Amino acid sequence: MTFHSMSLPAILTGVARTLREDVLPELADDYAKMQVRAIAELMTNLAPRATWDPALVAETAARSERAAGAEPTGDTPEERLRAAREAVGALVDSLYTGGSMPDVRALVEAEFAAEEDLVTTGSLKN
Repeated sequence: MTFHSMSLPAILTGVARTLREDVLPELADDYAKMQVRAIAELMTNLAPRATWDPALVAETAARSERAAGAEPTGDTPEERLRAAREAVGALVDSLYTGGSMPDVRALVEAEFAAEEDLVTTGSLKN
């Protein structure tokens, strides 16, 4: 199989697995082991972000729309997300002009939770 026939997430996942399973056991130096673990974790965490997942984008757009109290705008998940984030931005801007805004804290907490779910190893995952 050539590199060109594999998806980027598959490549990142494969490299991370090789580092953990083949390289790490051969290392004697603790510092080198720590570096290999960190690189493997980084690649594992990049894999789900390497492909534009329409379902993940749509879910993120829906959270932003709810936080902004905005109706879905756009034909694609990407357009909806762009419009919803603009609506959230306008609400945040209104803080500086004394306007009222819905609970954007819920959006921030949801975004942190979504990011945490994407982290598969390391300090954010118990």
